[in-house]
Formats: sequence, C-alpha cells, structure tokens
Amino acid sequence: MGKIKKSAYSKFEDERSVVKSILPKVDGKIRIRRILMILLYIAYVAVWLILGIMLRLVAPLMALMLVTECILIFFTWRYTKIEYELTIHEGNLGFAVIYGGLSRKELFSCRVHDLKIIAPYEGAGKAEADAYAADQKLAYVSDIDSINNYYAIYEPESGEKTLLIFETEEKTLKLLKYYNSEAFRAR
Repeated sequence: MGKIKKSAYSKFEDERSVVKSILPKVDGKIRIRRILMILLYIAYVAVWLILGIMLRLVAPLMALMLVTECILIFFTWRYTKIEYELTIHEGNLGFAVIYGGLSRKELFSCRVHDLKIIAPYEGAGKAEADAYAADQKLAYVSDIDSINNYYAIYEPESGEKTLLIFETEEKTLKLLKYYNSEAFRAR
C-alpha cells in the first residue's frame, strides 16, 4: 500500500483550522487611495509630456513614458485592491492583508486562549467595545455594521491593549468557542 501524499497547501485542511477571506467595502480610505493613484498616473504622464516638449523629443520620450507608466501601474495599483485574511490554526488567531492577490503582509497574531472577550459587535456589545480604552483598534470587516461582526479584546501582560473587530462565519465561531469558551459570548 502506498502512502497518500498531501499537498503542500494542506495547512488548513483539518477540522480545527479555518481561513476566511474578507473583502472590505470600497469606500472611504480605499476610494481615496484609488483616486490618488489615478492622479499620480495622470501627473506622471503630464511630467513626461512637459519634459518631451521642452527637450523636443516627444516621440522617443512617449515610448519610454508608456513603458514606465505600465510598470508604475503594475507595482502600485495592487495597493488599492485589498483583502483581509482571518486564520485560526492550532489555537492561533491571525490577520493578514493581501494586496491585489499578490503580496501578503501579516498584521496581527495571538493565541485565541489569550483573548479576554469574544462577543458580537452589535447592540450592547458594540457600545462596550467602543467604550473600551484600547491602545490599538483593528477592524477587519467588509462592512462595519454587518450582523456577522464580532469583537475581541486582547490584553497581553506586557504590551498594548488591542480591540479586534472582525467578520465571522459559523466555523470561525465554533473554533473561537472551542479554543476559548470562557471568553466567548454567543448572540
């Protein structure tokens, strides 16, 4: 009998792990970032045009401008397309941001057992979370007013107090309750 070979990406294929992708709503900060990037691209072309007219080399510089503009767009536009990733694996809660599906950056990580409160972010829970004197407030949600949002309070013995607001689903809630049933509050 041969062994069954698992794929290299099987980290989250068990019952005690979850990966959730959260796409934030395009408003506020993301919309401003997109507008600023478009203005940057327009300004970049304008500078090249002015330089070409001043040096009387419009045609050669336009070819160079087109190539460098494409490179600029390739490396910068991804920062306007963000996606948050929530992971729970082996009792660790982690959040990351993925830019344009290409670059991933870890934002926050802690043990689920170290969370003081895990509760719905609505009604009295929302008021309690907003009144909490956190040093750092991190929101990983598609819509801040969604009924699927929960909040968690992380108070390490040494370090800054953190308020986490994140979007959940059924499996995520089960794992949060499994790893820290004392701090978990249901709806």
